[in-house]
Amino acid sequence: MDLGLQNKSVIVMASSKGLGKATAMQFAVEVAHVFITSRNEKELEKTKLEIQQNTGNEHVEYVVCDITKPDSIKQLITEVV
Repeated sequence: MDLGLQNKSVIVMASSKGLGKATAMQFAVEVAHVFITSRNEKELEKTKLEIQQNTGNEHVEYVVCDITKPDSIKQLITEVV
């Protein structure tokens, strides 16, 4: 399915596993620039590599972010932009 996301940037919160990970994987299939986030850097690194390997999309990055902390969200946006 082509959702017209090629070269668009998306942020998927809580995406180191579960539904967030599956969502990020689908965005990567659509050749979007995907930014995954969670509080666990080790899981994010693992997930990033898995998404890249499964989709061939090298435009997958991660940012450690705790959405309960406003400063962490600001840092996420700054890094993505």
